[in-house]
Amino acid sequence: MYVLGACPACTGSGITGEVERYFLSDTSEATAAPDAEGWLRCPGCGIAFSTRDPHRWTGYRHLRCGQRIQIPTNDASSGTGISGD
Repeated sequence: MYVLGACPACTGSGITGEVERYFLSDTSEATAAPDAEGWLRCPGCGIAFSTRDPHRWTGYRHLRCGQRIQIPTNDASSGTGISGD
């Protein structure tokens, strides 16, 4: 026989009211640039990942280690990186 009981911390509601950190890393933001195919090597853990993969990259953090990463933009001309006026 099995008996399912409510968690004493949350009394079955699924929440405890405690704040939990989503990302383990609280290091300062680092700058890194992806290659032509969109792959970036994380400056926090050294793992390469695709910036197109939503399971690895939030657009601001590497999901594996939580490193905040600033991707430099090309601000030349109109922001497209294309010149030839």
